[in-house]
Amino acid sequence: MDKDIHINELAAKKKLWLWLPSLYFVKGIPYAVLTILAMVVFKRMGLSNGVVTFYISWFLLGWIAKPLWRPVVDTLITRRFWVLLTELLMAALLYVISIVMVKDSWLGYSFFYMLLLSVVACTHDVAVNNYYIEQLNRHSSPRFVVIRRIFSGISLLIVSGVMAMVGGNMEVITRRIDNSWAFVFYLLSIVVAIFFIYHLIVLRRPSDDMPIVYRFSVKKFRRMFRRRAVAFFRKPKALHSIIFLVLYPVSFGLLTRVSVLFLIDRPSYGGLGLSPQDLGFVEGTVGVSALIVGGIFGLLLKSRFGLRRSLLLMTLSLLLAPLPFLLLSFELPQELFFISICIAAEHFLIGFGLNAYLAYLEHFSRGIHSSAHKGMSMAITAFSLMVTGMISGDWQEAVGYQNYFTYVTISGFIMIIVLPLIYTKELPHSSKDE
Repeated sequence: MDKDIHINELAAKKKLWLWLPSLYFVKGIPYAVLTILAMVVFKRMGLSNGVVTFYISWFLLGWIAKPLWRPVVDTLITRRFWVLLTELLMAALLYVISIVMVKDSWLGYSFFYMLLLSVVACTHDVAVNNYYIEQLNRHSSPRFVVIRRIFSGISLLIVSGVMAMVGGNMEVITRRIDNSWAFVFYLLSIVVAIFFIYHLIVLRRPSDDMPIVYRFSVKKFRRMFRRRAVAFFRKPKALHSIIFLVLYPVSFGLLTRVSVLFLIDRPSYGGLGLSPQDLGFVEGTVGVSALIVGGIFGLLLKSRFGLRRSLLLMTLSLLLAPLPFLLLSFELPQELFFISICIAAEHFLIGFGLNAYLAYLEHFSRGIHSSAHKGMSMAITAFSLMVTGMISGDWQEAVGYQNYFTYVTISGFIMIIVLPLIYTKELPHSSKDE
């Protein structure tokens, strides 16, 4: 009997590899589209930095509102159903965006459908995590965390790297900016549609993948949300943690939006003037690869030494992250190799340093409603990034790139100021405590 159970466990573990990498690859596609590719597209279509960052920041609204409809996804129908439905909707929305990109009123239409895409992406995020957690309860393994990070990073590399290069090459071939980027969204819709068909085949519903309720109940929904929210705000040092979650990523939020615009902006405006092809290589290939390596290195370090002993080093890493862009804004080099080195350094520092923030978010979210509380914590993070992103473009246009990156570097000291709020004995001191 024990031998049969062991054989079944091994077979089930092997099946994880059929869907785990592909699910997290698809999960990363809409995020990369909304945070990086859309910014490049809007800039190439002639919008100013202030307008670009304002519109792009709104796409985080889905992540902010995610806790509101998470109970619906948790309790209505099944996990597999939500995964498949959201992937089908993502493919459809990307296809619709490819159509409206060539219209005269492209901005309003594309903004609307990208906003819908953010809502669908967040729903997919909840469904994938629910499906993963259900499987993880049986087949827990630390390497699966690394696999999730790697394949989410690969989707970022494909969208911001390969697809940016495709869009740039299409501009050269067609001499039409709108048609070129419409083609990119069309390709992405095909990619997501293929994975939808694949997951339709490989995502078999386990016997316990059953809905908690079969009919939507507003009363039950409100009771569940209220119970989770009350538990969230009653956590130990909840106020300190919320202040930390809001203020710690301020420097990161100010940097990420404008850094991409700086790379493609014209030299007459203080930018480096990279083509979409060069941007795809520097930001999407070199940068994302360094981000993945930095993230994995930080994950391994935290796993070995624990959050409490890694927190200061990782905070210092985030504090230093704006310096490569500060150097580039003063030097304005034309050598792609030197630019690539700076971008790789900045992305590695961010990938390494963000482990501290994400680890604390996981630590704070632990408890009976851990998944829901993690979603609420991520919503607070998204709100911080949304506000900083909205003001970043106008701020940069007002002071110029050199002064802006100087201010961003200085703003990083906010992390040092808020660190004592959560740096307590309760933090995991070693990997055994986590």
